[in-house]
Amino acid sequence: MIKQKRFATRVAGVTFGKRQEALERLAKYPAGAVRFRLAREPNGFDPNAVAVYVEVAGKGRYKIGYLPRGVAALFSAVLDREGTAVRVAEGRVTGGRYAGWNRGLNLVLELAGCSGVREAA
Repeated sequence: MIKQKRFATRVAGVTFGKRQEALERLAKYPAGAVRFRLAREPNGFDPNAVAVYVEVAGKGRYKIGYLPRGVAALFSAVLDREGTAVRVAEGRVTGGRYAGWNRGLNLVLELAGCSGVREAA
């Protein structure tokens, strides 16, 4: 059970594919132009998987990673429940300051009571 209304977490899987390049570009946009979405994505490796998508105004949608397994185990049940939503309140690209250093993505999630919502905005 999640007792807090706000929860900070990192995003897992940001070093796969071209996600580092996407984070580099993402860091250049103002916060108001960037939107994050969560979507349940159960698979053979993790039945509780929650994918993290990023949208930049007018640029489309891109899967940037996943909630870490333990965090997904908590929030997948919340996302599956009618009348409850998980909203990404903040997203921040970290790292990458020096050549060869990877970037990361930190999110602040908020619980909201929105009837029928299964995807966070």
